[in-house]
Amino acid sequence: MKRGSAILSLLLFALGGFAYHWPSPQFDTLEKLIYEGTAPNGLTLHGVLGECTRRNFRDDSTTVAAQWLRFAFHDAATFNADAKTGGLDGSIHFEMDRPENVGDGLKLTAADYSIFHSKYVSRADVIAIGAAFAVANCGGPVISLRGGRIDALQAGPPGVPEPHQTLEEHIESFRLQGFNQSEMVELVACGHTLGGVESIDFPTIVHPPHNASQSVLGPFDNTTAFDTAVVSQYLDGTTLNPLVVGHNETTRSDLRIFNSDSNATMNSLANPDVFRQRCAVMFERMFDVVPDGVQLTEKIDVVDAKPGDAAFKIVDGQLTFYATLRLSQSSSAPTPDGSTVSFLWCDRYGDAANCQTGRANRVKGAVTVFTTTVSPIATSMGIALLTAPFQAPINSSRSISHFWFEVDDGSGSPPKVYNNDGSMYPVVQDQIIHPSAFTKDLNPSSVSPNKTYIIAAAVRSDIKPSRIYGNVLDYTYDDKPVGAITNVTHDFSRDTSLTAVPGYYMYSARFTVLGSAPIVDLYLDVDGEHFVVDLQPLTGRDLHTSIPIGTVDSVPYTPPPPKGNGTSNGNTPGTTDTSSAAMTLALPSLMLLIPWVLCSLFL
Repeated sequence: MKRGSAILSLLLFALGGFAYHWPSPQFDTLEKLIYEGTAPNGLTLHGVLGECTRRNFRDDSTTVAAQWLRFAFHDAATFNADAKTGGLDGSIHFEMDRPENVGDGLKLTAADYSIFHSKYVSRADVIAIGAAFAVANCGGPVISLRGGRIDALQAGPPGVPEPHQTLEEHIESFRLQGFNQSEMVELVACGHTLGGVESIDFPTIVHPPHNASQSVLGPFDNTTAFDTAVVSQYLDGTTLNPLVVGHNETTRSDLRIFNSDSNATMNSLANPDVFRQRCAVMFERMFDVVPDGVQLTEKIDVVDAKPGDAAFKIVDGQLTFYATLRLSQSSSAPTPDGSTVSFLWCDRYGDAANCQTGRANRVKGAVTVFTTTVSPIATSMGIALLTAPFQAPINSSRSISHFWFEVDDGSGSPPKVYNNDGSMYPVVQDQIIHPSAFTKDLNPSSVSPNKTYIIAAAVRSDIKPSRIYGNVLDYTYDDKPVGAITNVTHDFSRDTSLTAVPGYYMYSARFTVLGSAPIVDLYLDVDGEHFVVDLQPLTGRDLHTSIPIGTVDSVPYTPPPPKGNGTSNGNTPGTTDTSSAAMTLALPSLMLLIPWVLCSLFL
């Protein structure tokens, strides 16, 4: 009974007070995409948005932002509140041949998104994040985002509202989406502050030009910005919105919707502050409609201090540990001196293991701090993300057990410490590592979607592995059908042609994969134990090779204060608290423990 009680207490503690701790792979990957706008391999999602520019800078095209927002609505609009099915689940990828989803803008958006989902970020998550980027990119409000959507594997029922439908049909369609009549007006007005109708897609709404191969854009208002022009021009009678004053009365759907409550809602939305606030609420609700049984995370806030890219490397014949510290600050604040930031760690093995001698290892940062790419959301929030990189030389006989960072501004005050809320940032294992600089693309200049890689792994020489293998995943769908995943597993063999470092043997395997964003997970089985190196990009992430190896000095070690002390993770009043987000991300895994816990209570 003591065993069961202890397990149950641990579970209840975890469910009741789980704080964000690094590493948290799903949260970390989502947070990076939302605030940096980048995938694990460094590819940037928001670059194609430009500055709220038109697709390919063509006057006859809507903005990319408008297309991304429309894509999200057309995916979410199939939600059925009665049946609890549909919603923002990525099913639109299988539905673009329907009349309700006409337009190249949807196909182009799918191509824009094709390389950004992964084992931790679904296609549906990317759709929500992209739409939030679109709104912020054009000057709109910041939309709170969650993760955890589950992708549909096939088309769902139809249900996107169409311009020719009656007001009664629209009211019912939006009711099924979870919106009442006034919210229907708000959502349509908020969505139609961006974009317009292209004649090539809707020739019965906008007259096409004489040259049938060209198109004419009928904009919803006379700006490309996220503003109240769509409302004010409707109310003052100057609108050219083809869904209000178009030549085809049957397709004047915006007119019917806007006037459905005698313009009461539109008059309210004419206030810019009300418009932004209500649009933020409506879009957040739209992003969060998901099928029954899907549990979304809590809102994902930016982490004020976050390690990144932490991994063992081999550089110039030296075993190193590479890590970065990413700090969030106001974009108007001065860039700090990188030499004030230090990387500290304790040994894993030997007499000084876990800093039991009262001494720690330290590498001081370089003067230069890199400005990290930020997403439209971070830009809109006035956030700058600064990254301090560190390359620490490691002796394999001592290795590294955990690390932390300190920032000393030279004022005489105690340094600010970032240490995972007192529990330190753990180095989970050093038995198998990914020396990424040894991984090679055998045909880098080839335009073929099939790529062949030699992937390297290094395994400690003092163990006898029973199996070393790797699993390459690629979720890209521009080279293969949507939903198909490249999933290739191969065993590794000893490779003496690769230069090893003391304490490690080198292994390699050849993989041929289809896709543009391959990720490898490395596995080691030894004496019944299983070790993993997770989510290692095969392209674009060897920035560590340009960072010089630091000089190590020994400094006094002071154990961290008890967990929960606000200073132990560098927080000051007003900084972001990510504990709720991380707790929700952990809930699915924790819930899986409940049957085992209940059984344990009676053993």
